[in-house]
Amino acid sequence: MPGPASEKQTFEWSVIAFTGLCVALHLALAATDRLGPSAKILETKVSADETIGGARYGGRIAAVLRKPHSVQYITPSLKLQLLFEKMGYRLETVRRYGDVPRLFLASLPADLQEIQQPRERKILFIKMALPLILHANEMILWDRKIILKLLDKSRVGKTVSSGEQAWLNKKAQEYGLAEPNLAELVRRVDVIPPSLALAQAAEESGWGTSRFAREGNSIFGQRTWRGGRSIKPSRREAGETFRVRAYHRLIDGIMSYTRNLNGHFAYDEFRRARELQRRLGGGLDGYNLVGNLKRYSERGDAYIKSIRMLIRVNNLQAFDKARLSDQRVVVLGSPDA
Repeated sequence: MPGPASEKQTFEWSVIAFTGLCVALHLALAATDRLGPSAKILETKVSADETIGGARYGGRIAAVLRKPHSVQYITPSLKLQLLFEKMGYRLETVRRYGDVPRLFLASLPADLQEIQQPRERKILFIKMALPLILHANEMILWDRKIILKLLDKSRVGKTVSSGEQAWLNKKAQEYGLAEPNLAELVRRVDVIPPSLALAQAAEESGWGTSRFAREGNSIFGQRTWRGGRSIKPSRREAGETFRVRAYHRLIDGIMSYTRNLNGHFAYDEFRRARELQRRLGGGLDGYNLVGNLKRYSERGDAYIKSIRMLIRVNNLQAFDKARLSDQRVVVLGSPDA
């Protein structure tokens, strides 16, 4: 049972969280005030630093998403574009300064494929996907920070607490390990360069227009043979039984994609190349890292060539240094969320 000190701390965090929530809602409502009833806020949440086994990690409040409890009407593409413009969300500004607003979509607009101009559709897709990719990376870095602290702790001979060990057991399972191995977890629990994630999402979903993206929030087209929430492809080779995974929200599909690259044995070469880039200190380079993903697609080298062309032609490498700018959280819902 928590004592007076922990109760006081909980109260203080509650006040901070409530204040942040009020600010987020105020800003979001101001941004959507003139866009009509289809632009709505699903929910926002601000939570404190993660506590594991009584030890606190991190030094700020993290903005995180919860699974929406309700479903609201989708924001049509035009109104979404107006919202981005009203917020000052422009890709040229992101490329120059790196700041991306915390605007998270539960799913893509149903009318995205109706946008006639390919360039306009590409820009909108990047604007929708980039904040979610950065948010996924933010959550990964949160775990990575804790793992690095626990690694330092073990190196100096300090004992890992039972609570910390339970957390490590959970992360090991999450990242495809039979048992916790701190050095291997450091290799696996790391971000996916936004340039690479954006290019793969564009390739796999046709810039957000595929049936799997529209009906299942699946912008990476990940296959499954285990049942669960999924969509049967309209065309499969004779004898094939796979389906395409479907998700309640876009962020779920993106997190599934990151866990796939970070945990599956097929991408060990990718993770080792990423670790080497970390050691060299030049930052992560999605253009080069994609060369280690030959097993991601049956197309092999042709797939790598396509992803690199998407990165180069659309200047996606500029987004590798992008970051979520502040604590404002705007969450837009849809019928597919």
